[in-house]
Amino acid sequence: MTTICWDGRTLCADRQLTTSGVRFETTKAHRLKDGSLFASCGALENNVAVRQWLNGGDDKPAIDKDDDFDGVLIKPDGTAWMLNKKLHLIAIESPYFSTGSGRDFALLAMKLGKTAREAVELACELDIWSGMGITELTIEPTLRVVA
Repeated sequence: MTTICWDGRTLCADRQLTTSGVRFETTKAHRLKDGSLFASCGALENNVAVRQWLNGGDDKPAIDKDDDFDGVLIKPDGTAWMLNKKLHLIAIESPYFSTGSGRDFALLAMKLGKTAREAVELACELDIWSGMGITELTIEPTLRVVA
């Protein structure tokens, strides 16, 4: 599956895609047109469809009830949201968050003070479904003009 972490500043995801028992490298975390960050775990085709929709696509994708899917959306203001299979936004009010098959390892690492990147690195060492590098994204600071 994958490991995705948000530590309140940085969104990280491993890069391993596993299909038919073979591992490939891919990108699961992306910066959207509006500056938001998005990552998901589960079927990669859902990542692509949801990302296109979040980038202004017309049709809200339908995720099959049997598909694994968890999405994370970080808005430019730093608010964090989980997307479920119905693509409802659920506020993440915790100081850190993780999802995917390496979630438990990553959550423990962040509980012990590790960054999102360090948490994904640890999960990649312990979870066979996570690995092949890490994509790391941070929210771009917003320029504020004070008159």
